[in-house]
Amino acid sequence: MASEQGLSVDEDGFRTLMEEQRQRAKADAASRKTGHGDLSVYRRLLEQHGETEFLGYTDLQATAKVIGLLSDGAPAAVVGAGSKAEVVLDRTPFYGESGGQIADTGVLVGHGVEVTVTDVQKLVPGLFVHRVEVTGGELAIDTELTASVDEGRRRSIARSHSATHLVHSAVRGAYGRRAAQAGSLNSPGRMRFDFTTAGSVSSDVLTEVEEEVNDYLQTDVEVSSYTTTKDKALELGAVALFGEKYGNDVRVVDMGDYSRELCGGTHVGRIGELGLVKLVSDASIGSGVHRVEALVGTDALRHVRKEQLLVSQLAGTLKVRPSRSPSASTTCWRGCAARRRRSSSSRPSRCWARPVRWPTAPRRSAVSRSSPRASTAASTPAACARWRARSATGSARAPASSRCSRRPTTARSASSSPRPRRHATRVSPRASSCPRSPRPSAGAVAASRTWPRAAAAPRAESTRRSPRCGTPSRTGE
Repeated sequence: MASEQGLSVDEDGFRTLMEEQRQRAKADAASRKTGHGDLSVYRRLLEQHGETEFLGYTDLQATAKVIGLLSDGAPAAVVGAGSKAEVVLDRTPFYGESGGQIADTGVLVGHGVEVTVTDVQKLVPGLFVHRVEVTGGELAIDTELTASVDEGRRRSIARSHSATHLVHSAVRGAYGRRAAQAGSLNSPGRMRFDFTTAGSVSSDVLTEVEEEVNDYLQTDVEVSSYTTTKDKALELGAVALFGEKYGNDVRVVDMGDYSRELCGGTHVGRIGELGLVKLVSDASIGSGVHRVEALVGTDALRHVRKEQLLVSQLAGTLKVRPSRSPSASTTCWRGCAARRRRSSSSRPSRCWARPVRWPTAPRRSAVSRSSPRASTAASTPAACARWRARSATGSARAPASSRCSRRPTTARSASSSPRPRRHATRVSPRASSCPRSPRPSAGAVAASRTWPRAAAAPRAESTRRSPRCGTPSRTGE
């Protein structure tokens, strides 16, 4: 691209500057691990006793002797209970953090002393420094200890590291040699893998990578490791990480013809021990650098079960089959969004709403069932007197043109047949109208049949619109 624009690039100068930046980054990371302390003490221990013998490839428990003891960065002869210190052993089964694999944890037990190992770092190449906390007794120089690694945690980390190799091989198969590893992190049950790529990363390709890795796990190929020269390993097709420094003798981890890399970490005996590899996230973390994260083994199974439970709950809420949950939830979301848009863009009607008087049920009688029902006072004494006479003799109904402020009750003889319901018998509004009351409408009669226990007081005026044109209508008048 630069040559097309008539420009030139100093590639040698670029590589030199990148190497300087890489060395500064490594020095900063090492200084953070040591707390920007002085490393001369560790170098003297390395010169006096030599490199620490690592037994973790084959053994998870071994006896060792304390050859160095430091407290607060200074040499110490004895460290008491409750204190934190750094211990250097002549041999150790604990893996020191390197190559993207985190350190082992465990315990150191001796005569009258017990120590918990929380971290292991290689502050000086070849020297394993154990960061410990004394939980019982006193720890001193030349103390014989039994070192025991947390076996379950180590195996979980080994599964993650082996899964990283398989994912690396699958990514290189999908994107070619340009997809080189740019970093990794292998922790218990979880792995993180960074790789370089010139273009974008498709989710469909990552799905194929996941399926390819899990298909290869079914072959249960044996994982082998051996030491050879660097040139011989490269001839065999082993992948070396760009920017890493290797000596003349290198360790090769071979997972059949599918994966072969230079690696000093711990791995499983057979790839079938991984069980399941589930990619859970992918993102771009920089220009041309992509990151994927995955769960391995039991942690991957727990993740799948959790997702299955969420899908089942969603299907139960939407009342659909689990296989239709995504489409049903999408349809529900689109419907809710459409309703929100309609409600936000709705316009007021062209005419103002008019108050509507809703019909109410007639007043229930409060008179005892055994006594004849008497009328209430009418608006005029003469009209009420005439109405009482007609009610006592059972004459015809009162004229509809008369009005009264209160409705009377109806009479019922004590010798009448028992009522089929618990509430008082309701009399038709037309037959029991007060001489001064208005003639009820058909809506009021229908409402009285529907609402036998409605309150006597009329409801407040409200507005109801016609379902067709939205024009306010008046009912109950």
